[in-house]
Amino acid sequence: MHNDIEKFFEEPTWTFEYNNIPDLPKEELIDWVITQSGWPYLKIELPNCPYEEMLEEALSMYDAFQTHRTYGDNTKGWRSICIYGEAWNRTEYWETYEDNKGKQLEDIKFDWCPEVIEHCPITYKYFKDTYPENPGQRIRFMLLEPGGYIEPHNDRTEHYLGPINISLNMPEGCIFRMKDKGDVPMTDHSAFLVDIGNIHSVWNNSKEPRVHIISHGGFKPEVRELIYETVQKMLDK
Repeated sequence: MHNDIEKFFEEPTWTFEYNNIPDLPKEELIDWVITQSGWPYLKIELPNCPYEEMLEEALSMYDAFQTHRTYGDNTKGWRSICIYGEAWNRTEYWETYEDNKGKQLEDIKFDWCPEVIEHCPITYKYFKDTYPENPGQRIRFMLLEPGGYIEPHNDRTEHYLGPINISLNMPEGCIFRMKDKGDVPMTDHSAFLVDIGNIHSVWNNSKEPRVHIISHGGFKPEVRELIYETVQKMLDK
């Protein structure tokens, strides 16, 4: 592992505390949580989510996973395939690809990827029929191999909650850390809104692959309701 990553995970860590939640009407409170709270992450409960079945389907496609981003020696074992996107093997943001230079978003066609969904029918049905978010541009399986790690990075400069990171499994020893924010307390079968404007890194210090799904979509009213339910539980404690 690169020295910079070792240092990142040697830093003291803690669990983030949610304080000073304002007294606002429901919709204003939800907007505040997403765009103004500064919270690095928020756990939400996804009803009827087939975590275990989706994990099995993802692992059945293990050999198809593509290398996702390369930072030289600073990233190892990070792989992905698209369930929904521009193509099953185009796991990056659409502007990354040379043949998209000069194009506008409306020129790009996003759709379900048949090469993946034919092998993952439960995953496809869940995201098509039940999942409380529009597909947007990408829904991806994200795999980090045993012993793998991702260079500390941020994906944008703006701060807000999203995308949704769905943890199909989180092996013991796997750490998702945010600089100055502590560790994201992911477990098997959990889901979090994550502010990827924060510098973050993942180290899978285990002997099994870590498989998550990241969904970059548009919130339906159901997601906003899940956020509100979570905040109400905080206030009731």
